[in-house]
Amino acid sequence: RAIALGLACLPLLLFALAFARFTGSQRIISGLSVAGVSVGGATAAEAKQRLAERAAKLASEKLHLTLDGKAASVAVADLGLELSVDASVTRALGVARNAGTFSNALVYLGSLSGTEELPAVVRIDRARFNAALSKVEGELIEDLPKPGGIVIEAGVARAIPAAPGRKIAADATLAACSRAVALGQTGNAVVLQAQTSTPALAPGSLER
Repeated sequence: RAIALGLACLPLLLFALAFARFTGSQRIISGLSVAGVSVGGATAAEAKQRLAERAAKLASEKLHLTLDGKAASVAVADLGLELSVDASVTRALGVARNAGTFSNALVYLGSLSGTEELPAVVRIDRARFNAALSKVEGELIEDLPKPGGIVIEAGVARAIPAAPGRKIAADATLAACSRAVALGQTGNAVVLQAQTSTPALAPGSLER
């Protein structure tokens, strides 16, 4: 009975030893990819080198933005998006380490026979992103909002009301573009959303 019990517990013991060896190492869990780059089993230095190469390529790749059948392409760097190498490696090293022991063990067990795609950490320059988005709006949307104003005719002021129109939903677009970069999926079209907007009359806007 003792031998039978020992044999029954052997797989569990071997798993426990392998898991303990993994948690004590400085290697990323097997089967893991970040931004489309395989980093499973790599050390931090190896993963940084691979992701640095991917980040450099991503910067020049273009995201294909589509809205209502129209399309525009913008380079990832021009959108103010950048893959953060160090933060992404830290995130990858934390998989199967940063949760509770039982949860970590389950993730480790799954990695023995499967693969996982982990989104990279993406740095965002919001001002640059907004500037790039405003440039492509004219290519993708015909009915942009028209600002109101005041005209002076024969010494008499007359208000011109603002006209509502559509603008690209900036927050949703930023989330979609960031996710495409984080997953390294720049080849897929990013479908945008538009929202109705009515510009406010800017104080002091005059036309003569």
